[in-house]
Amino acid sequence: MAGNCLKLMQVNIAGPNQRLASLKERIGEIVALVDQHEIEIVAVQAGVDADGNDAPLTALGAALSEHGQVATAGGIALLTKVPMADARAVPLRQLGLPDDPFERELLIVELAPDGPVIAIGHFSWADKQAEANVADTLGALSGMGDVLLVGDFNQPPESAALAAFAEAGFVDCWPRLNRARSGFSYPAPTPDRRIDYVLERAEAPMVTALDLVAGGFSDHAALIARIER
Repeated sequence: MAGNCLKLMQVNIAGPNQRLASLKERIGEIVALVDQHEIEIVAVQAGVDADGNDAPLTALGAALSEHGQVATAGGIALLTKVPMADARAVPLRQLGLPDDPFERELLIVELAPDGPVIAIGHFSWADKQAEANVADTLGALSGMGDVLLVGDFNQPPESAALAAFAEAGFVDCWPRLNRARSGFSYPAPTPDRRIDYVLERAEAPMVTALDLVAGGFSDHAALIARIER
């Protein structure tokens, strides 16, 4: 970390996706990206395998041993070189819709000594369930200071679910910083939609650069954000 600048990588590692390269190869590619871009903070979704075991997260944590501060919530994790002041998981309501039977959580991490708060979500593709995920997330983050909210939200930018974030003061960093680029992140290698995000709610903009990196490590491109405090 240099001065007040941090780099964060947001990535769905597609733990159970057997159509991709082997887990060992994919973890190696993620580690190479972390090293190449000098990433201090790695925010992860889909870190469990097809049986719900956390072998992908365990493998990534072992490979990123320098990122020794780790918080997890199901298949979500934050691995960071920056000390944590607090970390907790918040359950999100499960509506029992047949299109999405999965239990979901929000991971909230406060970095030390002065933040920011980083929240990681992996929301539903079912519209009503996604709207509930977003409402619960907004409730959990209410009253907090500067917040970065990242994750695979499984919803396009124009969805009703994500509109609630804008109404609550969250700014979508991609169009703010990259108006001329689509930001399509899924499905790699030929993405045609944007469902992976970095949002911020802050007194002054924290994210000063945001880019996409695709590869064989996932069927999602990763987002790399430069954060200045």
